[in-house]
Amino acid sequence: MYEPIKDLIRDGRYDCIVGIHSVSLTVIDALEALQSHEGMDVPPSVILSSLPYDPAIQTGEWKAWKEPRNITTFPHVCSYPSRPPDTISAMKMRFWQALDTFITWYSFKKSVKRTNDRRNLRGLPPVPHQWCSYMRKYPNLCFGGVGPFGQYKIPSNVTCIGSLDVPNTQEDTNQELDDWISSAGDDGVSYAGFGTGTTLNKTEAIAFTGGLLKSIEGW
Repeated sequence: MYEPIKDLIRDGRYDCIVGIHSVSLTVIDALEALQSHEGMDVPPSVILSSLPYDPAIQTGEWKAWKEPRNITTFPHVCSYPSRPPDTISAMKMRFWQALDTFITWYSFKKSVKRTNDRRNLRGLPPVPHQWCSYMRKYPNLCFGGVGPFGQYKIPSNVTCIGSLDVPNTQEDTNQELDDWISSAGDDGVSYAGFGTGTTLNKTEAIAFTGGLLKSIEGW
């Protein structure tokens, strides 16, 4: 795939090159090779990710493990609140968050060798952080996600479409919305979001709706 992509870029006239998530690293490597080996004035490039924005995955901010996560090894970690209650449950949540982030970090550490072996064969310099190195260097477009808090705000080179901007302070919270969420008490609030590329068939829609109604007291 690498050589055909180079040929396409070399022979075409493009205003911008968009690398879709699954092949974006190959596309970027082709652009960098054409620029460094052939002196080609390559067009600007953008990484288009169908994944929601996540500070650990996209930028390698592993210290963000306590923040809301969108891409996790353990699905239940995505459901944890940003400020868990000061109880034994909070300790369990923090444990799972830390373990989840460690597994992700370890996977990236293992995969960076394969990435750099491939870049070496292509005559390109190594990258220190595998996927994160590409995401830090090039503009990227992500679909969805929850805006991280504090110092882990979405970087300027990342544009999120359809993301949830969650405020970090009580003063910034819409009071009416905050009262409604708080009124749910220990039962919480169920939020279901379906990405742009997701289409439920009839069976899935019925199953989802039935499960949601069963979770609401009185149904």
